[in-house]
Amino acid sequence: MLKDGTVYRELEGVPFYGVIRLILEYHADILAVDNLNEIVKSPREVAVLSKLIPSWCKVIEVAGSEQSLVEVARKFNIESAHLTPLQAARVSAYAALRGIGREVKLHVNRTYIAVSKGRTPTQGGSSSERFKRGIRACVLRTVKEIRELLDKSCLDYDLLVKRSKGGLEKGLFVVYAPVERVREVVSPLKSRNIKISIKPVVADSQLDEKSTSRFVILGVDPGTTVGVAVLDFKGYPLLVTSSKVPDRELIVKSVLRLGKPVIIAVDTSKPPDFVKKLASNLNAVIYTPEYDIPVEEKQKIVSDYTTLYNVEIPDSHARDALASAVKAHRSFKPLIEEVESKTRGLRGVVKERIILEVLRGKSLVEALDEYFKHALSRSFKQEESRQESVKVGKSSVDESSLRKLQSRILELEGMVKKLEGEVKARDRVIEELKAELSSLRKRDLSEECARRIQSLLLELDSLKKSLLDREAKLSSLQERAALIEDALSRVIKGELVGTVKASSLRENACTQLPVYLDDARYLTSSLLECIKRSKSALIVPPGFKLDWRSVKVPLVEATPLLELKEYAFFSPSVLSNLSSHWRVIENYEAEERRKKILEIIEEYQKSRRSQNKIT
Repeated sequence: MLKDGTVYRELEGVPFYGVIRLILEYHADILAVDNLNEIVKSPREVAVLSKLIPSWCKVIEVAGSEQSLVEVARKFNIESAHLTPLQAARVSAYAALRGIGREVKLHVNRTYIAVSKGRTPTQGGSSSERFKRGIRACVLRTVKEIRELLDKSCLDYDLLVKRSKGGLEKGLFVVYAPVERVREVVSPLKSRNIKISIKPVVADSQLDEKSTSRFVILGVDPGTTVGVAVLDFKGYPLLVTSSKVPDRELIVKSVLRLGKPVIIAVDTSKPPDFVKKLASNLNAVIYTPEYDIPVEEKQKIVSDYTTLYNVEIPDSHARDALASAVKAHRSFKPLIEEVESKTRGLRGVVKERIILEVLRGKSLVEALDEYFKHALSRSFKQEESRQESVKVGKSSVDESSLRKLQSRILELEGMVKKLEGEVKARDRVIEELKAELSSLRKRDLSEECARRIQSLLLELDSLKKSLLDREAKLSSLQERAALIEDALSRVIKGELVGTVKASSLRENACTQLPVYLDDARYLTSSLLECIKRSKSALIVPPGFKLDWRSVKVPLVEATPLLELKEYAFFSPSVLSNLSSHWRVIENYEAEERRKKILEIIEEYQKSRRSQNKIT
């Protein structure tokens, strides 16, 4: 521990929980380590560490891939091939004090506020639904109050809610501010009906990677679970996933690793606020279809797409995001192909930039003119810079280079004129296609509508059948649950007696409960010994072919009132005479032993008489 640049205290053999206590005790500003991997081994441990290390304390990693701790020690005139733990700690502390090393971000400026039910009512009979609606209404009211507080404090946030009858099941705010700032506005709470928890977001160093230079199309499906799909401009899938947290920063970081999104696609005609904020952060264009895409169309789009590419769709949210991205790509595919055609044969042309300018409202001619103008301007600036760097005294310009430049200008001007002609030709084709589309719209679509209606009716019948099956299964489960509740109540009251099924007992296993035997295959000597030791009984179904004299344990014939997996329940009267049964068995065994002893004595007497005769 350093204080004012000098060693204040040194300790050895301190466990890491002791280090955390020292940070709090001395209010340490910096925790210096050789390498963070010496403390944590996995992202889960990073999450735990971020909760234990206070937010005011910076974690500085002194050594790394660029230099080892031994090399850092040389800067402090410490020459040693192997540092002791105390020397390493001293070097790390001095290095962090002098600004050597890098800060490891454990706390980021994002906070989660979770609003959920304080309890789940399981009783109440006919009033249980009313209780549930009351709690959901409390969650809805609390979410609205927190939203007003965040708006009043001008804090940026995203909100995810799970709706239910009468209100909300839960709400999740992703607030883009430090947890200390959020706690000034909203306080944690745990009451009878409401629970508010506030947690900081743990930094994920794996996402801090540089993005690639390519442009991509991003499909987003916001909601309870956020679906994300990324395609390149050729339509190839780069990412199809989903997240249960609507965290814009995490989505942006994960997408930027694959490319810069210039188009954000949704499946609704009106983009949600979440997508608008995301597009604003990325400076991207939002693609919206003319109508809300129905589920059947999204399934068809994704089905056709997955036949071309082997893509794993984790859930319906990722499917909707992929459908949005694919539909956007299909919408802009003619433009992409046209730019490809116009710029074919040109080297060094970034076609995506031209496409982006067209998407932002410019015509293709204007985008091409501006791109070539910018390219020529950059070429002229490079030429002027090259001329300024020529040695003093050299007054003439290389005439061959000038002629090449002029020739290049003429070539580009001719290409621009050619492209303008092709654009006009494409415009004529577009007008013809529009006229053809107008004529197609006038056709009678009644037959197609009839087919569509028939398909929907068949799907409706299938859904009704599935619903009836589920309702029947639910009714059966409810009846069984009621039966189990009644059985437990009767067991507690002493109206039922529980037994263990012999088929559920492992070999040589023993139990203190009576045993129910419904199959002679499970009758073993170890089972009989167990029953004898516990002085319990063997219960069999009526008519079971087994004599108590052969097993020498109480044998009771009875039908179970209830069976639950490895247990069977009977009326207590079944075992009412258990002690008398054991007395009968003990008397029977005693009589058998007496007869056996008499037989032995008689056999012995016979042998003695035969010996006397021989003598």
